[in-house]
Amino acid sequence: MTCAFRVEGDTITISLESELDALTAPALEPDLCRLATSGPTTVVLDAARLQLLDGRGVKTIVSLRKELRRTGVSLFLQGMHGQPLALAQLVRLDRLVPSYPERARLSKPGSRRPPGAGRSAGMWRQGKERRPKIA
Repeated sequence: MTCAFRVEGDTITISLESELDALTAPALEPDLCRLATSGPTTVVLDAARLQLLDGRGVKTIVSLRKELRRTGVSLFLQGMHGQPLALAQLVRLDRLVPSYPERARLSKPGSRRPPGAGRSAGMWRQGKERRPKIA
């Protein structure tokens, strides 16, 4: 597992390569947290070159999000595909951590939120609140 980072203004992009799994995540987690809490307002995890993600890797991303949220920093995913994307969708990580291109599109004047963005999946359906039927 290699990790490279790029700073652009108040955004840090962390590029993850190879695997984020039970063997690599524990060694990488402290570095990610230290790097991400070094002063940016936005952290982007670029997973375009990530080939394997497992439960420990998901835990690392969720822990990073928790730490960043506590300090007021936004976390976004970028370029996730293949097996990492399939797992992220399965465990709904893609709903917890939004993708970075969505953020850019949503910041444009007149743009609309994609369906389900920012809503609890179980509470909302097609923009309407589900209410229990009273017999």
